[in-house]
Amino acid sequence: MFVFVLLWVVGYCLRLTILAMPPVAAQLTAAFDLSASLTGALTTLPMLTIAIGAWLTHRLVQRFGLAGTVVVGLGLTALLSTARVATPDVALLMAATAGMGAAIGVFQTALPALVTQWTPTRIAFGCAVYLNGMMMGEWSAAGLTLPLVAPVIGADWRAILLFWSSLVAVAAVGVTLRTWLAPSAVAPTELAVDTRTYWGRQAFSMGIPLGASIAAFYAVNAYAAELAIARGELDALPRFLFLFNLTPMLASFVVLRVSHWIGQPRPIWIATLVTALALSVFVVTDGVVGLLAACVAGFFATLMMILLMALPSILWTGSAASQATASMSVIGYVLGFTLPLAGGMLVDGFGWAPLALIPIALLLMGCLVCRPVAVR
Repeated sequence: MFVFVLLWVVGYCLRLTILAMPPVAAQLTAAFDLSASLTGALTTLPMLTIAIGAWLTHRLVQRFGLAGTVVVGLGLTALLSTARVATPDVALLMAATAGMGAAIGVFQTALPALVTQWTPTRIAFGCAVYLNGMMMGEWSAAGLTLPLVAPVIGADWRAILLFWSSLVAVAAVGVTLRTWLAPSAVAPTELAVDTRTYWGRQAFSMGIPLGASIAAFYAVNAYAAELAIARGELDALPRFLFLFNLTPMLASFVVLRVSHWIGQPRPIWIATLVTALALSVFVVTDGVVGLLAACVAGFFATLMMILLMALPSILWTGSAASQATASMSVIGYVLGFTLPLAGGMLVDGFGWAPLALIPIALLLMGCLVCRPVAVR
């Protein structure tokens, strides 16, 4: 039971420090005089550097083993997230944010193989547990910061980022203690990751829809303030963030209930279709209907993400699972960064906030033309 709790805690930290940013984005925009694209990049830049961390993970696994690599990733995430608080200018703020994303990519890539090592007889459930933790972390950081955390510790963005960063440090201590108490008998080199050996059709068939699902969820969060201002709904922003970021948690509980969906292509195809339709409705609709459309898009985008991220642990074992995770992560998170960034540039150029979501909706529709994922 302790192993599953620890997997959940590590999963909880996967997006915690990234999604602490949307609730304080307006403060940072004012403090650093940021454009729309730079404001969005504070949330989406880690999506690019997660891919860099995934690429580098194999060297760390060879040196520290799977659990040790997770500890390194967690520790660096906490450190670099904390460093954002002390940055005096935009360049250093972006550098710390980028480094934090790479650190997240390190322990995210090692997790699927660690699941097969820690829970060899319950791999699907182990995946569902840590991914449920990830969704709970997303909801906590983005949805609970304004209504719950800020009234307790203060509304200043520095205090908020410090609070969430400290929880990641606690997780690093937990994995370290588990490693000391029950060291793995598997040699690090037996589980080494080499992403260069895995760049076939399977990686792209998983990575492209993964990128679309990531971009759909994070772009709505990143540009929520811009959209709220453009639509005259700034007072509703805390409620919007709370409800929208509740949908990943709900989706993760659905997957826990129907874990047999993992490994099947049809649920991914259906989730892709509904996400594309709901996001398109949100682009052109405001008010209650727009909120409902955004929540539907968030739910099914998360369902896509969970089902795709769990695939490597189901289809492969050991180093192959990490290789598949790394390669699909490079593809997916590069798209997860570039699509919202392209949307932000459209907003800067044409001055219409919903344009930030158009490139993502188009890619989701493109994924429907072919099979979203090839499952052997």
